[in-house]
Amino acid sequence: LRLISRYNFDEVLKEMIVKFPLLEELELSLCLDVGESGVLGVVGKACPQLKRFRLNKDVFYDFEASDNDRDDEAMGIATMHELRSLQLFANRLSNKGLTAILDNCPHLESLDIRHCFNVCMDNTLHAKCDRISTLSLILPRLSDVCMKGQLVRRQTSDKGFPRMISSSSMDAQDDLSAIENQVCKLSDVRMRGQFVRRQTSDRGFPRITSSSSMDAQGDLSAIENQVHKLIDDLRSDFIEGQRSATSEIRLLAKHNMESRIVLANCGAINLLVGLLHSPDAKIQENAVTALLNLSISDNNRIAIVNADAVDPLIHVLETGNPEAKENSAATLSSLLVIKENKVRVGRSGAVKPLVDLLVSGTPQGKKDAAIALFYLSILHENKGRIVQADAVKQLVKLMDPALGMTDKAVAVLANLAMIPEGRTAIWETRGIRALVEVVELGSPRGKENAAAALLQLCTNSNRYCSLVLKEGAVPPLATLSQSGTPRAREKVCPFLQQNLHLEENHLQNQFGMNMYLLQAQALISYFRSLRHGNSLSVSRWLTGAAHL
Repeated sequence: LRLISRYNFDEVLKEMIVKFPLLEELELSLCLDVGESGVLGVVGKACPQLKRFRLNKDVFYDFEASDNDRDDEAMGIATMHELRSLQLFANRLSNKGLTAILDNCPHLESLDIRHCFNVCMDNTLHAKCDRISTLSLILPRLSDVCMKGQLVRRQTSDKGFPRMISSSSMDAQDDLSAIENQVCKLSDVRMRGQFVRRQTSDRGFPRITSSSSMDAQGDLSAIENQVHKLIDDLRSDFIEGQRSATSEIRLLAKHNMESRIVLANCGAINLLVGLLHSPDAKIQENAVTALLNLSISDNNRIAIVNADAVDPLIHVLETGNPEAKENSAATLSSLLVIKENKVRVGRSGAVKPLVDLLVSGTPQGKKDAAIALFYLSILHENKGRIVQADAVKQLVKLMDPALGMTDKAVAVLANLAMIPEGRTAIWETRGIRALVEVVELGSPRGKENAAAALLQLCTNSNRYCSLVLKEGAVPPLATLSQSGTPRAREKVCPFLQQNLHLEENHLQNQFGMNMYLLQAQALISYFRSLRHGNSLSVSRWLTGAAHL
């Protein structure tokens, strides 16, 4: 059974999977937030004969995730005791989750945990992997690893860079299949464009070592010769030569880390940055896309910033064609992974053109802009800049589920709600109602961030707290306190218990005797019952509140 690119369907999967007790193979690829509500534990119990399981994400997202939150899916997978093959791509599991899987899946023969950047293969895990015949991984210390909090796309299309946005399901699935064909042939593994073979060390566990073939050295020399020729073409004043060279470099930077290193060492970055001001639209587009591909490497990110690329990238945001604009936004997103760049980019005037891209960009451009704004909004001084650029109004519009950007927009709003100007802008743009709708109907991640934004509104203003209650936030917040992600429950439960057990006379003064007062009173009764050890359920409370 293969389910590709599904959205917010945990409950449907729970109901459906119990009808397949003989299922032996299951794939869930590009399915947003699947697995965060305990559904994988249901799969493990409902399908005791499951032997092959794939859970492939379109993004690696780990910003402020708690340890329990990271390993929710891993604990569900650990109930699949008959697994022979497991593939997790861009999963947030940590060493704890991987250990649980290895301990509870004794028949596991093939394990693929590439782009699972919270896993650090220490000696303990190496020992547990002794029995695994095929192991595919990318170690967190490699230069192309994404830092904590980064969103990583698996698709590489003609842009090459694993960007911080979701990709089309067919392209991403084809990309993954191509990688699998390279990686899992016999017991050889291909990593970062280099063939590596598993060997068994004297301690018994599999070790990954590089091949020293003459072919590989010959390929590297050929790449260097090709790059030197392309660099000469970049330096020329011949438009057709520059156009051809930037196009080739764009594709060359797509394929492997060795090419990116050679290009950087040969001085391509400074020349490409200079071409961001080219009057030729195609040269500009190729140059910014090549920089996007080169920025996969941490070292190249630093080199790009040191080449004074920020202002030229903003120039492309303002003047480029649609694809150049979206790739410029994606490049800025890549640079913003480094903390120091959040200050530099924010102070360089990038916010306004990014907000403009939210308004008038292509669907892909809007996604790229939202991710860049998310990274910028992590830094306190950038929050005010984003609000002043009128981003909140557009972000509220992008919360429309039909646009497919709800989670990205809510993530930015949750950060902006931390400052007074952000809370005011959310209220003025009718964002409170939209946030309540996400808490009620959104994905697990969307509910978590929407709740965080609402709680910021309520904690800092009695007026906004009244508005949140009037929009009907009480029932979905209470439901989230029991059935949300662990991180959502951590935020919502203390808030509800500490701040919503108001006295009836205070509520009377605020709202009058109406349905909101009665719902709040019902909620107070619910939490009082919890404090006294009673087992009143949220569903029972909701039923009573609805009758009120």
